[in-house]
Amino acid sequence: METMHHLSDLHVHSTNWRVYVKILALYNHNPTLNGDETTMLLVDEKSSRIDAKIPEGSYLYKFRDVLRIGVWYYMSDFQVVLSQSEVKYALRPIHIKCLFHTQMWPVPSRSSRRFFDFAAPDEVKYATDDQFNCVTDAIGVIVKVYPIRSFPFVCRQGETDYESRYVAFKIKDNMGNAIKCVAIGKYCEEFVNKWFTRTSLITFNYEPIVAVLNFWRITNYHGSNVLMTVDGISRLFIDPKFNDINIPSYIRGFSDLNEADNDLMMEVVDEN
Repeated sequence: METMHHLSDLHVHSTNWRVYVKILALYNHNPTLNGDETTMLLVDEKSSRIDAKIPEGSYLYKFRDVLRIGVWYYMSDFQVVLSQSEVKYALRPIHIKCLFHTQMWPVPSRSSRRFFDFAAPDEVKYATDDQFNCVTDAIGVIVKVYPIRSFPFVCRQGETDYESRYVAFKIKDNMGNAIKCVAIGKYCEEFVNKWFTRTSLITFNYEPIVAVLNFWRITNYHGSNVLMTVDGISRLFIDPKFNDINIPSYIRGFSDLNEADNDLMMEVVDEN
């Protein structure tokens, strides 16, 4: 019986690896530009995360129709290399590089967990250089939504300022500590639509609304650290129902809503 490894076992001195991993995120899958590579964010049953890169061309063809977010895979015969890029998704100094003979095929689910890695507000506020270079998750009750604004952007003919629009909002954990968040472009529209839909319900009575942020990046914004969306990978959930997060229990533990009466109103800047 072959020996299986965990992601925490990986090092750069071997290619004889065999792991079970789940794809948490895919970036630039089936790239259209020559020279582009596909990046996967992988996790194993011990919650270890790592980036994996598939080079362009013939390397990618064998994986094109196989890779799916949320699916578990058997993966073997890959190279582990030191990460040269400052921008990555997992907080590891190494990543997996797929080779021509790398094998990767689906297997039955080994866990139904979503493997969130929630950052505490202090981790965002006092982030290290490495934490700026990876993505993280967060959970909290939305206590303030700011007006929609736009980053400076000069439209060329046929362009719009859609991708420059952003909305900032603040979440608090069940200890009363806050994180400011910024959703840009399509994520701005997604947040505004979900927020408006939720707060416009006839049954809405200013009860706490929980946001779960998945794969956002710590970024310095106007002199302070915030969580900001990353194009092509970030996800946003409003009042989700996940098996591994007890949302009702989380809300019961939320004790500081002093700002809620004034902050649960969203202003939208006039497009003109």
